Amino acid sequence: MLENNFELIKVIEPPSKEKILLQELIKNMETEVECGIPSEILDDLLKQDHNKSQSEIDKENRMLSGKDDLRQYSSIKVSERAPSEVRDHFNKYNSIIYLGEIPNMRGHGVFVCFYGTLKNTIEFGYHIGDFEELSEEEV
Repeated sequence: MLENNFELIKVIEPPSKEKILLQELIKNMETEVECGIPSEILDDLLKQDHNKSQSEIDKENRMLSGKDDLRQYSSIKVSERAPSEVRDHFNKYNSIIYLGEIPNMRGHGVFVCFYGTLKNTIEFGYHIGDFEELSEEEV
């Protein structure tokens, strides 16, 4: 009778490394099914993000969030984190005034740029995140 009681006792062991890895794999597969994006596409997206500079990632995050840090009609300058072609293009201007965001082009703005006494131009379609307001001292 005592022998049969020992057979009913189940020995509880800690999970093996293989079992833990298998549980993680199953969890990852469930995540893939939930979001509907195959893992190889997710891997490609992650690799693309690793190839981007921090300023590119920051700019995309600002654009995706729709955050507009510039106040309308404020004096602005090109940010140091802006791409070099944008910095080179806007460096010829003495001053820049931000007019506002283009409503159907989220994250892009309209700018009045001055170079000389009576010369000015309107630039539009540039990313708002490539600019920053001038401080009180800079104005």
